[in-house]
Amino acid sequence: MIYLKSLDSGAVVDALMTAPEAEGQIAYNAAMDGFNFLRNRLPLSEIAAQVLRYAQFPRRRRLRRKGALIRDCLPGFARGKTPSDCSARPYRRASGSETGVTTPTHVDEWNNVACGGGGRRRFTLFPPEQIANLYVGPLDFAPTGAAMSMVNLA
Repeated sequence: MIYLKSLDSGAVVDALMTAPEAEGQIAYNAAMDGFNFLRNRLPLSEIAAQVLRYAQFPRRRRLRRKGALIRDCLPGFARGKTPSDCSARPYRRASGSETGVTTPTHVDEWNNVACGGGGRRRFTLFPPEQIANLYVGPLDFAPTGAAMSMVNLA
């Protein structure tokens, strides 16, 4: 936490928080007229502090930080990197902030770096020709900003 704070510029990033009953699933609400999470804007180190606080509870709120430009929110991370590293391109820090958060299948239009401080991550990739089988939800009304699939992969 101390190391993260030393790199954090204080720039705010989007954070999504689900209620305990959502069990970490980011989705539309039952009426399809809103979402099952609250959106907040905080610096990365404050999001990490919230994750640590909530981790004490067996049924807890879960947080996911949306992708943010590394050069804006963690400028210290880019120092000392070569031009081929993330300091030279607009990479986003796009991993979730907590184990147990599931982001629906979606398309990212950015170069991303997926990283985690602990636990494990799993990605399911589909070829472009499978888009018809993924039942993409409303393009102008997406929970995470990217068009997402209505299919629960489980």
